[in-house]
Amino acid sequence: MMRRHCLPGASLTGCSEYTGRGGPMKPYWIGLLALLVWVASVGSAGASGIDALIQDLRTGDEATRIRAVVALGNSADPQAVEALHEALHDESRLVRQYALHALKDLLEILERTSRLVTRWLHDLVDRLEQQLEEPQTTAAKHPF
Repeated sequence: MMRRHCLPGASLTGCSEYTGRGGPMKPYWIGLLALLVWVASVGSAGASGIDALIQDLRTGDEATRIRAVVALGNSADPQAVEALHEALHDESRLVRQYALHALKDLLEILERTSRLVTRWLHDLVDRLEQQLEEPQTTAAKHPF
């Protein structure tokens, strides 16, 4: 079943066609929704976890601080950078060494994630633009 999707105030030539359930845009919207859910879950659930790790880093014994540093380095959370920077000045040389490695790990994770998300979003936008342009051309040739 073909349906016409129009933005408010759009003429018939400004409308895009889609095939309804399971149409060509469905996989892209599912991917975008999955990305948004992941970002929201990392942001909300990760905040309390990061806070607990930072607290462990500031008040724990050496072993606890090392575990906190390692976890912060694997967190993929930009908020961990400041705490790891502080850990570079820890009284324990071992904690400082782990903090340096954790910062390197965090940097690698954030760079990889950023490149992946950026590449995926560019691809998504390009495909959506193509899909929105193609039906417009068809609608312009055959207005009814």
